[in-house]
Amino acid sequence: MILSCLENGKIVTTTCNPNFDYFCNVLCVGAGSAGVYCADSAAREGANVILLELAENIGGMHVCGGVTGYYYGTKGGSFEKDDLKSENDNFFIFKKHQYEHRQIRLTERLLKSGVKVLCRHSVLGLYFEENKVVGALVFNGEKEISIKADITIDATSD
Repeated sequence: MILSCLENGKIVTTTCNPNFDYFCNVLCVGAGSAGVYCADSAAREGANVILLELAENIGGMHVCGGVTGYYYGTKGGSFEKDDLKSENDNFFIFKKHQYEHRQIRLTERLLKSGVKVLCRHSVLGLYFEENKVVGALVFNGEKEISIKADITIDATSD
């Protein structure tokens, strides 16, 4: 197995035999709108899913940036259902913007589908076997964690 990392602006590869901390069918990197709905869909289809996020919460610009309506005119879908639930939520008194509502709806969605969410995790490198990504080395602020995945999805905006 090969571990490929970016060090000082250059790709560095090393041969390795990692002891994986987690195993999953789908590893989704980035918990913005794309990552959340991707992870949720895969889990609802029966996949064991881990969703990684660099930030402290999920939802990306949909939650933290207050951006709505950037779905290019596509009608229907999970995001529309979540936004409607947020708009009709009576939990928060101040209802001009539904940032907290959206965070709650997305969290409920992922809990219901069984997605394991790891916030404040940064990808340090990728594991390869025969030119196929088979996992990631991540850092959670305290230690490195190795995740083995059948499929790895880049849902970041980077």
